[in-house]
Amino acid sequence: MVKYVLTGADGNLGGFAADYIAEVKSDNDEVVFTSYKFDGGEESDWEARGIKAKNVIQAAKETGVKRVCYTSFVGADSDKPIDEVPFLPRDHHFIEHEVYASGLDYNIQRNWLYQNNTPQFFAQSWHFTGLVNSHDVPGAYVAREECGRVFGALLLGKQEKKTVVDVTGSEPVLD
Repeated sequence: MVKYVLTGADGNLGGFAADYIAEVKSDNDEVVFTSYKFDGGEESDWEARGIKAKNVIQAAKETGVKRVCYTSFVGADSDKPIDEVPFLPRDHHFIEHEVYASGLDYNIQRNWLYQNNTPQFFAQSWHFTGLVNSHDVPGAYVAREECGRVFGALLLGKQEKKTVVDVTGSEPVLD
């Protein structure tokens, strides 16, 4: 029997991954879904996110975990020093390097832009004539639901170990 643990199963991406895993898992698989929801706190230390992930990786090794799956972001594979990596993929860049250095088997999923976020980020500028946020740079948007299904498959071992998968839309589009 194989045991799989999915943290953040109550989140957007994790929820879709959990639904997919529940649909396709084998009867012999033991699956544990956990929440990472932090209720009741007034502050959170996002600055220490990378260090927290490093500690989780170390704890995984110490408890006998053999493989980790991590959802990352496009651009995290930059070969630039961490302080030169753009803001959005910076934490992911650091965490990916920690995963590689851990010696554990891994699967990393780099998600591109969620189409679900488009209204949230672009809507404020839509009422201005001719104002767009992409500056004529196309993006290959992908549904968060699809990213969740891919992550569920990765967790269940449907991909070779020590691989990185880019999850992206079928073609780049403008605003």
